[in-house]
Amino acid sequence: KAVVSTQSGHYGRGYFFILAMKFSNVLALVAVVALTAAWSGLLHEHVKIRVPGHISVGEGGDLAFRFKVMSHNENLTINATYLQVTKLSGNGTDEDVPFAYTLTPKMKNETGDSPRIMGYVGKVNEKNVTCELQGKYALRYGSPEKKRKQRKFRIRVRGCPKH
Repeated sequence: KAVVSTQSGHYGRGYFFILAMKFSNVLALVAVVALTAAWSGLLHEHVKIRVPGHISVGEGGDLAFRFKVMSHNENLTINATYLQVTKLSGNGTDEDVPFAYTLTPKMKNETGDSPRIMGYVGKVNEKNVTCELQGKYALRYGSPEKKRKQRKFRIRVRGCPKH
């Protein structure tokens, strides 16, 4: 039998039970949020992005470099639609890249089933480089709705004013 006192500062067992029940609900909610955050972070832990940090080329020269986006988890297949290369502008917005790149999938077939895409190797070959190409870039992997893993790199065109 729960007894609730009308005097201030004295509460019965019924009030304590309701308070304890609410605390357990809050604790369960916090646990679910923490697990969701950890689960969404697994994508970032198992994807490796490799790109040169600084790339230098002379004005009018040929730009050539490679980059990789690879999975280190055998259950994670890399999706090319989640790969994005953008030019970073000074005002916080991203611009389209002024160069073309090709992607070659790296396949793995251990079980005899359909092969799984372990990653992509990107290749950039640009002829007759202009000053427009100079700047900071970001190579990102991940769904646009979620936080993406990224690596930044810079292209320096010799003979052009520094930004």
